Amino acid sequence: MFSSNYPILKLLIPYILGVFLAYFTDLGNIPFYFCFPVLLIFLLIATIFCRINRAKISAWGCILLTIIPILLGFSITNFHFSKPFSPEEEEYIFNHKNWCVTIVEEPIEKQRSYKLIVRIEKSFEGKNIEKKALLYIQKDSLSKELHYGDRLFITTSFSFVEKQRNPEAFDQQKYLRRKGIYLTGYVSSEGWRKIETAPVNPIKKTALKIQQMLAAHFATSGLVGAEYDIITAILLGADETMDAELKSQYASAGVSHILSVSGMHVGIMFMLVNFILQPLNYSRKTKFLKAVIILLFIWFYAAVTGLSPSVQRAAVMFSFATCGTLLERNTNIFHSLFASLFILLLVSPLLIFEIGFQLSYLAVFGIVLFQKPIFKLIKVKTFIGRYLWELASVSIAAQLATFPISVYYFGQFPNYFLISNLSVIFLSSLIMMTGILTLFFSFWPLLSSAVGWILTYEIKLMNWIIKVVESLPGAVTEGLHYSISQTFLLYCIIAFLFYFALKKKNIHFIAGLTCFALFTIEFAFRKIINVHREEITVYAIPKATAIHFNAGTKGWLLSDSVSDKQNHYYKFYIQNHERKKQINSRIIQRDSSAVITDLFLKHNNFISFKGKIIYLLNRNERLYAGKQSMEIDFLIIQNNPYTSPQVIKTLFRPKKVIIDGNNSTFHEKKWSAWCEEQKFDYHSIPEKGSIILKVIP
Repeated sequence: MFSSNYPILKLLIPYILGVFLAYFTDLGNIPFYFCFPVLLIFLLIATIFCRINRAKISAWGCILLTIIPILLGFSITNFHFSKPFSPEEEEYIFNHKNWCVTIVEEPIEKQRSYKLIVRIEKSFEGKNIEKKALLYIQKDSLSKELHYGDRLFITTSFSFVEKQRNPEAFDQQKYLRRKGIYLTGYVSSEGWRKIETAPVNPIKKTALKIQQMLAAHFATSGLVGAEYDIITAILLGADETMDAELKSQYASAGVSHILSVSGMHVGIMFMLVNFILQPLNYSRKTKFLKAVIILLFIWFYAAVTGLSPSVQRAAVMFSFATCGTLLERNTNIFHSLFASLFILLLVSPLLIFEIGFQLSYLAVFGIVLFQKPIFKLIKVKTFIGRYLWELASVSIAAQLATFPISVYYFGQFPNYFLISNLSVIFLSSLIMMTGILTLFFSFWPLLSSAVGWILTYEIKLMNWIIKVVESLPGAVTEGLHYSISQTFLLYCIIAFLFYFALKKKNIHFIAGLTCFALFTIEFAFRKIINVHREEITVYAIPKATAIHFNAGTKGWLLSDSVSDKQNHYYKFYIQNHERKKQINSRIIQRDSSAVITDLFLKHNNFISFKGKIIYLLNRNERLYAGKQSMEIDFLIIQNNPYTSPQVIKTLFRPKKVIIDGNNSTFHEKKWSAWCEEQKFDYHSIPEKGSIILKVIP
């Protein structure tokens, strides 16, 4: 058995089960002080049982020892992920506006504000809180100077981070909750003042200062614009200011991993330092010194680049490799992978839900498992040919291991990933080396500028290659969607077919075909459901309208703010819903006077869809009292209409009223009160989020 070769799996797998148990169930609300004593009791009983010679009792001891990692994973996850506030604390936080906070992450510049992660220390009245929050502070010349460790007095009303308000949208609340952030607020320019620099983690503060100093040196060496953004991202992990279009081009070409510090970058640094320190290999003491220097450098570089999940994984693995070399023991790559995974999840179990963490480990597992068999498929005799085929086999192996989960999260597949990876991997390594030389010659401005000029044109060449690949016909297959069960089945298909190719056993081939059959059945079942889906979705978008009319795979998106599918509102609020439901929509402007199709009809503010009559009541519409009211299915109130509720009562008898998200708080409350008074069935988008209305012909 695989687990017998790697006994750490007997701890790792139950531990991960415990993490999932705490994360996905309501049991996660059990207090940590209850979980920990239960864990100790189980450990004590298991130890006693295992010492008794009777077979049955000893077997029970083994079962209990298996349960212990589950309880450990459950307890640690519960400690990180449990609800942080008592009812009394909630009431206090929401009734006070003046706070003392400390910035715990370097601020990130946004279009109109700076994004801060802060630790709330206490209120002006002196009550200690010690909770993390997400703040947006108005952009000006003073907020530009804020840094990690600054302590501020602020005036703001905190609120809970909102739940997911649109179907299939990114769940920001859960994402921030994994980071221990539950509150958010906005601070105007007049609502804050800096009082001091608080004592903070000296290693982190030093690492941030070094990152900023090195980034500034790239600027003085002549790198500007996209070239500056890319070298600081590749070498220093500072990718917050990178242009979104540039990121999209790299993603379409299948090389977005180049734009962030990853295991490859840590590996290059490891090999470079290991090569430089080769003279220290002549005695045991100097070897020990070399190992210490390598470990310090790896973790220092990891800290400077921001300790992303992939960097943490690589740093732990290279630490194992360094220690193994020092102890003169061969380190098995699978042992290193499983051990590093277990250690990182012990420290922070919620890392397992981070996309970067998942992709990093899957890519390495893929390379370790698949690269050699793929490389052996083709015999290449020339040195250059072998080198290129080796690079290609690494890329294919990594893509094979990551594409199911990449499609699940992002819904696209880069068709020319092999071309772009072969073109860019060597070039990106050369860029890293040139970037290091640029920093190394910082004491000699003239030489540093000359190397910086070379670096600029290396990056320009890489950008040109990416742009060419991204512009090729069919560069990206978009609109893909697999469910979590289909993603799991894809991995089963890959695993069984790989073992069939390796072991030549028919059972593996049959298992792979069975998984493929199940995958196809689910795909067909979902297709049937999608074809017969008929519904109207009113999205929850702040200060904007978006209404989706869906008939099978056809769709009509009526909006006042979305003009095309590159629009920010569409990508953030709507795209994922359409992708997962396999809908191809046509965008219609809300102010269009007449739109006629086979299923969708719009005339001014009236809409007919699948036999349902909808009226859009908005600010531009002036209506007067009528003598006889008209029965309609849905009345959608938008953009603070001037027409009074009393007039609407004489004109329409709606089966349901929807108050859209672009109404002010005053108008939302006014129309909600009217609906309750008239006993109308209604739904308030600002209060409850989006709504999906089923259409029955």
